[in-house]
Amino acid sequence: MFTYVLLAVIVLVLASIVGHWIIFGPGCNRLFGSDRRDKYLDCLRLPVMFVLFLLPEQKYNLLGTLRKLAYILAFISVIILAVTGFWSRVFGGEQISGYFLMIHATFGPVFAACAAFLAVFSAEVCVFDKRDWRVFLSFFTRRQNNTSDSQLPEPLAILQKVLFWLVLILSLTVIVSIVSSMFNFAGTAGQNFLLSLHKYCSIALVAAAALHCYATAVTKARREIGEQISEM
Repeated sequence: MFTYVLLAVIVLVLASIVGHWIIFGPGCNRLFGSDRRDKYLDCLRLPVMFVLFLLPEQKYNLLGTLRKLAYILAFISVIILAVTGFWSRVFGGEQISGYFLMIHATFGPVFAACAAFLAVFSAEVCVFDKRDWRVFLSFFTRRQNNTSDSQLPEPLAILQKVLFWLVLILSLTVIVSIVSSMFNFAGTAGQNFLLSLHKYCSIALVAAAALHCYATAVTKARREIGEQISEM
């Protein structure tokens, strides 16, 4: 059951990202310019551009450096935790053990520390305001806003904020569930429930983190394209 849920979520997330990029994503011509002779290098430039848009804006102070470092460590930790946590169950049909368990247990605290740091020092970027609420209401009620479209945030930017808070909630659930399962106060049935909660919330966490990364990168790419057009 776990393997089928994981594969279904992976396919759904990848299909959503690819479909949105094809339909609404900023094209390579708008990202890199349309008058280039070396367009065959776009396949190499695009991942680099994605990573640059994913990272927080550079601020030349200690807090800005630590926040960028926390983003990088959290990103690497999620990948390592996902690989070590899902590999044995998907391809081996057994619980995580051996070196995978050691690596998983090593990067778990790293991810927890990075998530706590980002929750404290990056939450102000994803705070909802009145403009977000207007877009949210217009999306469901189909009413026109009195504010001009240029002054309202994009729906993808609002989705980015929603996914940020969802990632934090799922991170807390994943951490608390696995720590609680190490104690016997819940009994055998409670420990099995906590382990199941940890596994399935981990799938949701990885999916939400992937969508959040995509929404962040595309939102910054569109902003960069808009600034380039306004300067012309």
